[in-house]
This record gives sequence, C-alpha cells and structure tokens, in this order.
Amino acid sequence: MFTKRQKEILSFLVHSKDPIPAEWMAKQLGVSDRTVRDELKELRVQSHVLGVTIESTRGKGYKLVIQDVERFQKMGRLVIKNAYVESPTYLLEQNDRVIYILKKFLLEKKPIKVESLEEKLFVSKPTIQNDLKVVREILHRYELKLKVRPHHGMVVEGEEYMKRLCLSNYILHRSHHRDEKISFLENGDVFDQNIFAGIQEIIIKKVNEYNIEISDIALENLTIHIAIACKRIQEGFIIGDIQHSMSRKYPLEHLVATEIIEEVEHLTGLTFPQSEINYVIVHLLGTKLVQQETLEKFSEYDEVLNP
Repeated sequence: MFTKRQKEILSFLVHSKDPIPAEWMAKQLGVSDRTVRDELKELRVQSHVLGVTIESTRGKGYKLVIQDVERFQKMGRLVIKNAYVESPTYLLEQNDRVIYILKKFLLEKKPIKVESLEEKLFVSKPTIQNDLKVVREILHRYELKLKVRPHHGMVVEGEEYMKRLCLSNYILHRSHHRDEKISFLENGDVFDQNIFAGIQEIIIKKVNEYNIEISDIALENLTIHIAIACKRIQEGFIIGDIQHSMSRKYPLEHLVATEIIEEVEHLTGLTFPQSEINYVIVHLLGTKLVQQETLEKFSEYDEVLNP
C-alpha cells in the first residue's frame, strides 16, 4: 500500500516534532522537490488508514499529527517499522542548532567548514553565522576559542579540561535534565552504553566499599565525566595536570580514584595517566562537596560538578 519512499517520508515526519520542508526531505532522499510533494499528496489521501493526518504550513513544511492513537499504534508503527532512518539533522530552533554545532566542534578532530554545517543543518550561511556567534560566546565562558584555519575550516582551541566541562554542561547535562538518552554523536552514542553502565557499577562498588556518600545525580555526573575521559583518551586527547599534590592532600580520594580507574582500564583496555586520575579526584571531591577551596578555579565553570 505504501512505497518505500513514502515510508521513508513518514519516518522523517514521525521522528520530528517540527514541520519539515519538502526541499529538505528531497535532499535526504536524493529526489526532486516535486517528487516529494507528489508523494505527500498520496500520503495525505491514505493517511487515515494510519490514524494520522499530514498538515502543511506555508513557509515551514509538513508535520504529522496523530488523530487515532490506537490505530496508529496498530498500523502506523507497523508501516514505518522497517523504514526507520537515522533521525534527521533538521533543527528548527537556534538553541538546538547551537548544541549540535558545539557537539561537532568539541568532538571532531579535523577542522569543520561552514559549508558542511550548512549542508548538515539545511540552513543559510547567515543563519549559521548567527549560530556561530552564540557558540563563540559559550566557548568564551570556558576560555576556549573558535579558530579559523584558512582553507581548512574552524577548530576549538583551549585546555582539554575546559573542553570536557563545556561538553558535559551544554550537551550531556542538558540531555539528562530533559530525560533524554545520553547520546550526541551523529551516528551513535559518544560512548557505548554498556561501558557507561560498567563505569557506574564500578563507582557504586567503590563508594560503598569506602563509605563515601554520593547522591544519584552526583553518581551519574561522575560517571559522565569518566566516560568522557574514556572517549577523549581513546581519541588521543589527554588532560593536563590539574594539581601535582593531589595524592598527598587527598589520600583517600586518591586511593578511591586510582582503584576506580584501574577497573575502568580493565573494562575499556585504555591506559589513564596520572593527570587523568587527578581529574577523577577533583570530581570525587565535588560529589562530596568538601574541600571547596581546591575547586574554586574550576567550580565557576562546572555546572555538572555543582548540580
């Protein structure tokens, strides 16, 4: 009853809360705008079978509205089940685009060109330039800069510690508060969810073993920071020394952090240098809300450290 292309169009509409232009869908499917509009005409005629309607808004695009929930659960989901495509990178709101751009800059190794962002987000160059102004303002709060490399693109420059804080605060932590899955790579999670669960189990075991009180939020935040560290180390980015005397000033935290990292190394196959252990100590201290004078340099930036 529905063609493969129609199922793909339905999948786009189902997985977007905002209206989607026919031009955007045409680009994703590799067909003309007219072809997509013809398919949409057919879909609008048959949409009652799925318990939905397809509404169009001038200047914005098409949106799917569920009219009969029971029918859609029986028929609609069955139709698009085998036609699911990766959620489109169509972001209507500037805040969503800014988060996407931040993610790209904080995770990509290579410079990124404005043209590639235009293509991915399907917006004009002036729109991207406005978004980049906001991105630069956010990066500035973390003493990070967006540097242009002629003929290559743009990269974020600054301390690795600040990059990780920005990454966690503006992407992971915001997703956590929206009860969304911790996921922000274009084609998958920034880290394997099994690894994330394994790290969390290791932390729970160690804080229980050493009678360290930790809230559920602090536990997840610490897990997030260690998971980010795993991803960055895997990609060759090592954090600089935070403080050389961590082990002497905080022997318990140093012991716990060392044991946590030893088990994380066994879990992931990665090797953590001492500077990365100090990084974990800082966040252990933060979860206990003690020795705040040690964290003054970092706490003003770290929204995750102080939820």
